[in-house]
Amino acid sequence: MAISTVLGSVSFGAPKVVAGGSIHVYGAPGAARAMAGSMGNARARIFLAARNEAELISIDGYYPDPPRDMDAKAGAAGRPQCWLEDGALSIAALD
Repeated sequence: MAISTVLGSVSFGAPKVVAGGSIHVYGAPGAARAMAGSMGNARARIFLAARNEAELISIDGYYPDPPRDMDAKAGAAGRPQCWLEDGALSIAALD
């Protein structure tokens, strides 16, 4: 199974970024949706260089519960990273 990783900026207004592996966005996070681990990779992560602008984040088909809970956590994290832990999405500052 090939695992892909997305690196770089995402154009503002892009509908989504989907990767079988991790997603690294080091420029402007312009995509509405960021979905990592789309091919069953629960170890995938999402790294964002700036605050979370995505309306939806998913890893291995798991979504935050409730979705807006991630917004508050991502805003507080500054440069957030997201990962799957015990069947739930976690978010923390990259620094």
